[in-house]
Amino acid sequence: MKPVIRNSLRSFAICFLFVLGIAGMLPRRAVADQIPTGWKASNMKPIGYSNLNGHGGFKMAIKRVGDHWYLYMGHLWETDWTVVDVTDPTNPKVARNWDIGDNSGSAQIDLQGNIAVTALAGIPWGWDPKKPHQEGVAFWDISDPVNPELLSKWLTPGGTHRNTYLGGKYVYLAAYVPGYKGRILVILDISDPKHPKEAGRWWMQGQKEGEQTSAPLLDEVAPPGGHGADPTFHGGITFDGNIAYLGYTPALVILDVSDPTHPKQIGRLDFSPPFNGIVVHDALKIPGKPLVFVHAE
Repeated sequence: MKPVIRNSLRSFAICFLFVLGIAGMLPRRAVADQIPTGWKASNMKPIGYSNLNGHGGFKMAIKRVGDHWYLYMGHLWETDWTVVDVTDPTNPKVARNWDIGDNSGSAQIDLQGNIAVTALAGIPWGWDPKKPHQEGVAFWDISDPVNPELLSKWLTPGGTHRNTYLGGKYVYLAAYVPGYKGRILVILDISDPKHPKEAGRWWMQGQKEGEQTSAPLLDEVAPPGGHGADPTFHGGITFDGNIAYLGYTPALVILDVSDPTHPKQIGRLDFSPPFNGIVVHDALKIPGKPLVFVHAE
């Protein structure tokens, strides 16, 4: 599937958040499918609702199987995920809630084809800190869309955040890796999804321990009490062929990934400095135009 089409499906899922996903952030109601009152909108209206059986919907990915559409949702501060049948958007139905079963979980989820990718991390709420948990990423077989089957895990201390999978051989992770400050880009080869292995990595100069930084760190330029941070990769990548666009604090970074084992930087635009404390969150290449939308968090 081409990135533009995939991004369109992602946009569909994001738009559906107004109808469905935010339901988990609203007070629970006895009648799960009753659209709450008091909503406000401009040029749109909710047509269907589910409270996800009491789970708060967060990150989403969508899959079509024949005439059916399935929305996969992570949950903030919980250790499980939910599959919602949204074929009839006026009557969304929870088809499955599943848990990895080891006190680990994440709101982050991505999928393509029959592979789903879920980040693994400890979270401040919703898990028992006295019990062991795992950090990294998990791969699932979703050929049966409502019964995900765990294929493998790739573990790294600190876990991963918002990972990107476009299908095929490679998965792009925002991962904590020993010996580095903050998250870096790690590229996994999942030719055999039961045995993922690292193919390549890229980091901003200064992230590797003992390495001289090439630019001031954010916390050196952030105002007192401001939201400063060392360079880190939030995750989420958009592609234009073999060119990858990353929101990589403190900059927009453009990489040539034609050889995923050796990503090469071909462009960088720093936001902090000149602006103070800018934490770069996302970079979206606008299809068909020489423009990139970048925003902070």
